[in-house]
Amino acid sequence: MKTPRKARSRSPRKPRARKLPDLHTLIASRGISQRRFSADLGVDESYVSHVLRGSKQPSFRLATKMADALGIPLGDFRVMLERSVR
Repeated sequence: MKTPRKARSRSPRKPRARKLPDLHTLIASRGISQRRFSADLGVDESYVSHVLRGSKQPSFRLATKMADALGIPLGDFRVMLERSVR
């Protein structure tokens, strides 16, 4: 009789990183200005500028609105925000 093999412990695979554009490029590629983008969101243009530069973090609600306005998943938007802080 064969002895049963021990199950290998595998580390979970890391998901492949997708190449995400920066937020400024993404907004421009949608054909809208930062002024129009902020007006559509109902927030001050200077606040959006601070968010895009990484000097301020938007609330979850605003981040959701921004991601929806850009047509991207919230997770991708958060990655882009984190990258803009660096």
